[in-house]
Amino acid sequence: MKLKAIKLTQWGYGEGAGMTTLYITSMKASDLIKRIKIDRWTKTNREGYQRLPELSRIGSEKRKGSLIYYLMEEMGSFPTSILVNIRGEKGNINFKPEDKITDHIVIGELEIPDEEPFWLIDGQHRVEGLKHALRTPRLTEYMKRKKLPSLKEYPVIVSILNLKSRLDEMLFFYIVNERQRGVKADLAYKLLQKMAYQDKRLWVRKMLTKAEIRKAIATEIVDILDGDPRSPFYGKIKYWGEEDEGKLVKDFTLARYIADILKEKIFSAMPDRKIAELLMEYWKAIKEIYPNAFERKNDYLIFGATTGVAVFSKIFPAVYGMCRGAPSKDEFKRILSLLLNRTETEEIDSDFRGPLDEEFWHRAHAPAILHATQEGTFNHIADQLIKKIRIQLK
Repeated sequence: MKLKAIKLTQWGYGEGAGMTTLYITSMKASDLIKRIKIDRWTKTNREGYQRLPELSRIGSEKRKGSLIYYLMEEMGSFPTSILVNIRGEKGNINFKPEDKITDHIVIGELEIPDEEPFWLIDGQHRVEGLKHALRTPRLTEYMKRKKLPSLKEYPVIVSILNLKSRLDEMLFFYIVNERQRGVKADLAYKLLQKMAYQDKRLWVRKMLTKAEIRKAIATEIVDILDGDPRSPFYGKIKYWGEEDEGKLVKDFTLARYIADILKEKIFSAMPDRKIAELLMEYWKAIKEIYPNAFERKNDYLIFGATTGVAVFSKIFPAVYGMCRGAPSKDEFKRILSLLLNRTETEEIDSDFRGPLDEEFWHRAHAPAILHATQEGTFNHIADQLIKKIRIQLK
């Protein structure tokens, strides 16, 4: 394949950043679509960084806001480029300069081996929308009736990278999507994990905020909890794209609240594996106190809603601090079992004075406050649980 293209060389001043070469061209929609490949994240492809497109954004010819409607009833112009990468797995690309504008802007001819795929970094919904449009008979008939050019000939602006590192490809995806528009939080956590654990370049480290580093570490801890046979979460964490059957909690939900735990100074200095092992012991204790909640998830609000995961995660630092000697499953259980006692005191709300047993957490019998979804309410519930424990430890 030969394409007329503009070759740009761009750079940043971060330590170790270096130069980036970018080729800007245009391709017919039909030619671009057949070359596109997408590196989607799955549990068996953890190096992937894309997720499935949202069909609602592609839509139909009758719904405003959908790509098909935009083509048929509105302007139908896509002025921003599709960003792809050629990894060079099938051979090297070659650029023949023809006209130099500046040292960093050159016009020429780009040669790409025919079998080389275009790995899509940004523009998935536009590409999927064009695919869908090409398969829409009404749109084809509409174009013929209006004597408009075929959608196969639709010129698409394409920016082409030639990154050899899959990690660099993912990094561009994160910068374009998270920093400019925002990707789904569950996927963002996985991307941050790769950036923190796989990329050793100083400028990449510097671009991560403290909050992003906590999210990356929390995601790593979740993977440990899911993969360790000693863990009560072993094989029971639901990753994106997996069926819910047999799973206790979504990876993102658990990572989100573990990230909050890492705000505590004592845990911020601990190795990931040590924190994971403490959480294993902690949740083992919870499992022994509330066994049915682990067996019949949907009947209880410990895993059948966000409430339980949020609240027990929020009280973990306090419970850890109450341990006598080295924290262990038995020590965590000693402290958490105090929740099963009745505590008739006006220091805590009436909903929390009785035994906080399995009946308390049962979906059909739980107080209304446990059905809440607001973070502020989770904080209040956690505060009530800590007070109930501390009253008995006095």
